[in-house]
Amino acid sequence: MAVTVGWDNPEHTVLLYDFSETWTWEELFRAAQEDDSLLEGIEHTVHQIFDMQKTRMIPSNPLARMENLAHEIRPTIGLMIFVGGTLWFQTIVDIFHNFFLSRIAGVKGLHFVKSVDEGRAIIAQYGLEQVG
Repeated sequence: MAVTVGWDNPEHTVLLYDFSETWTWEELFRAAQEDDSLLEGIEHTVHQIFDMQKTRMIPSNPLARMENLAHEIRPTIGLMIFVGGTLWFQTIVDIFHNFFLSRIAGVKGLHFVKSVDEGRAIIAQYGLEQVG
């Protein structure tokens, strides 16, 4: 499968999406459905890391497709971390975030990083700030 999702830690506070070099929106929607089943019954904040380091091209019509995904975002989602991805994709995600902000109000922040470990560090820092 070109887009997979699973828990990134045993505490079930971080979901990791892994994207292959090429993928389709349908594959992402299937992964989002799997995300829903993983989140079933979980009431604490869950952060998402989208590892797009291998991705070179984004499928067509990203804003319309992302709008469909906005309806699936649960209020328990915390940070959304995007690893890699082209500058063009980062721009599209920024536009999506700003344009659909009212629909994803539960999202605590959006970050673009160079590695999964950098994303994990941001999540860890966020957790410390919430406690302190």
